[in-house]
Amino acid sequence: MDDEILLMFQEDTRESLAGVEARLLDIEEAGEDHDPELVHEVFRSAHSIKGSAGFLALDTIRDLSHKIETVLDMMRTQELQPTKGVINVVLGAFDRLGELVEDLAHSNLMDVSDHVQALMALASGSLPPERQQSVTTMRRVAFPDGRTGFEVSEHDLARARVGGNYLYLVEYDLIHDLQRKEQTPFDLLAVLGKSGMVLDCRVDLGAVGDLGQAPANYVPMYLLFACILEPDMVKAVLQVDQERIHTVPVEGEGSTQADPTLTQGSLLSPAAPVLDMEAPLPQEDNSLDPDELAAMEREFDLAMAKQTGGASGDVALGPESEPQAGETVSGEESAPLETIADSPEQEATGFEHQGNGDKGSLLLRGALTIDRAQELKQALLAALDTSKQVDLEFRDVVSVDLAALQLLIAAFQSGKARGIGVSCVGDLGPLLDFARSTGFTSDTVKLYGMESFLPSEA
Repeated sequence: MDDEILLMFQEDTRESLAGVEARLLDIEEAGEDHDPELVHEVFRSAHSIKGSAGFLALDTIRDLSHKIETVLDMMRTQELQPTKGVINVVLGAFDRLGELVEDLAHSNLMDVSDHVQALMALASGSLPPERQQSVTTMRRVAFPDGRTGFEVSEHDLARARVGGNYLYLVEYDLIHDLQRKEQTPFDLLAVLGKSGMVLDCRVDLGAVGDLGQAPANYVPMYLLFACILEPDMVKAVLQVDQERIHTVPVEGEGSTQADPTLTQGSLLSPAAPVLDMEAPLPQEDNSLDPDELAAMEREFDLAMAKQTGGASGDVALGPESEPQAGETVSGEESAPLETIADSPEQEATGFEHQGNGDKGSLLLRGALTIDRAQELKQALLAALDTSKQVDLEFRDVVSVDLAALQLLIAAFQSGKARGIGVSCVGDLGPLLDFARSTGFTSDTVKLYGMESFLPSEA
């Protein structure tokens, strides 16, 4: 396996799993007198694996670690006691998780249904009869435009709000909030995980558009984030503009308090009854002193600097630190994103197009980066004008950036609108590596009906 990101995940996960068995056996031996910190450590291992696996499109690993996490959380809250039977189920699931990690290339095809069913039975069986269905009943959380963004179980939603937590739908921009600051979604998740709980995350490719439109220069990534901080305080942790922080309202039978910050990032009611989730307890004074707010923002910046190995002055996610067009974090000049749309029409060079009529191919080589974006756009348009099926053949491609990924997706959208098939073929390693690092998972492929565009392992 030559995927550096997957290798890092594999090594980190091996390290996380190394001490799990010993901790679980210590918990079992101590019984009701077990050390809660041991349970928390094992829980954090499962939670971390779940988050990283989701971004890397390792869906089976993500799903299994999520079910393990649910059982461990119920042990943390003493809803489930660490009996021998319970520990055996969790140990077996962790063993299977280790097998998946050792065979990442085939992990999504490996069967974990027995372990998932056993874990789900433990979770639902420990709840009162009226709440048992909450483990399997799913709720939808909408994106700001009303489209379904996430599907989360009622149990997970209720768990996220324990202790008065608020639930937020947070909108980041992969281009300006992360890529231009030389950060990845993994860096952001690691920092936010210290301030709250990230339930799920997804890149929204619906904002990309097609080749006939000006480039969006914006690729949203949404996070479902639970935190004790109230809406007027949480900006200091999230470090995005207030209009990109959407409070998910409390909704359900018995819920009477209306959320004054209700936005379109709201729960969409399913047909089934919902679980009663109590609202956060009101507090006397939630205002932040400006000095306190500034201190929280500095702490966030320092955490991001430590995570990425950079200087604290270079990593703030606030808009005041955003590089201008033609400028990078390091101070070196690069072609501004606007040149993709504003450059005059020119003949495509450097990309070889073959075939016409029913089927053609566009040969892609070298670095697919922003400095070649106009050239790539013209080549894609030319290919769509000459063939009913276009294969984008990756051959000796050494790197892909977000500008190129946007254009490739835009080509697929343009082809779809015109009844032209567009598929990526050949050596897709660099494309898939970059796509995974930006949160482009197999769920994303399915959500946008792009199975014919990228292989299922994307």
